[in-house]
Amino acid sequence: MSAPRDGALHALLEEQARLKMRLQELQQQRKELGDSPKDKVLFSVPKIPLVFRGHTQQDREMPKSLVSNLRIHCPLPAGSALVTFDDPKVAEQVLQQKEHTIDMEECRLRVQVQPLELPMVTTIQVSSQMRSQRVLVSGFPANLSLSEEELLDKLEIFFGKTKNGGGDVEVRELLQGSVMLDFAKDGVAQRLCQIGQFRVPLGGQEVPLRVSPCMNGEIQKAELTASVPLCAGSQHS
Repeated sequence: MSAPRDGALHALLEEQARLKMRLQELQQQRKELGDSPKDKVLFSVPKIPLVFRGHTQQDREMPKSLVSNLRIHCPLPAGSALVTFDDPKVAEQVLQQKEHTIDMEECRLRVQVQPLELPMVTTIQVSSQMRSQRVLVSGFPANLSLSEEELLDKLEIFFGKTKNGGGDVEVRELLQGSVMLDFAKDGVAQRLCQIGQFRVPLGGQEVPLRVSPCMNGEIQKAELTASVPLCAGSQHS
């Protein structure tokens, strides 16, 4: 009986030694994270496809600015919170005092505050590509009394007819202020864009609509700069 007992004891000692080494590794990693500067947030800009939905007009310059719904998420350490103020002077006043005491219902919480600068995109380089089977339909009036499904159905029927220059529609999508149509065959989108202007029966009236090419783009290069400092608070024990 002593041999099995000695073997089990030896296995327990080896497991204890392994756990001790793992604990030391985790403590070292925690120390390195604690020594790193907390006012710097490093991240890579995500690769997000952009869909250009603007109006195109002849004899007009291209817009110098582009508004998109790109959101950059800022990671924060555990036990921290990001606080923003409408007035930058308020943030400066809060940062003058490193520690603050917050009275809760059943306890008193001590927190530390420090500045946090979020990067902002100042210059962006986008490579664009025309989709050969897709078009954008725009020019819808604001008082159009049709549901999303009804509008898409009527557009699919109208642009699905060969007499209107269209063809079989595979994908349809309602965008902000326009509708994207994807056709099954090549050449349909190009033919519709060459015609350009259509009068489509919608909601009991003929609505003048414009068909333009659908452009997709990908971010190739982006330059970042620091923005106005914000306040990041963390619990202090």
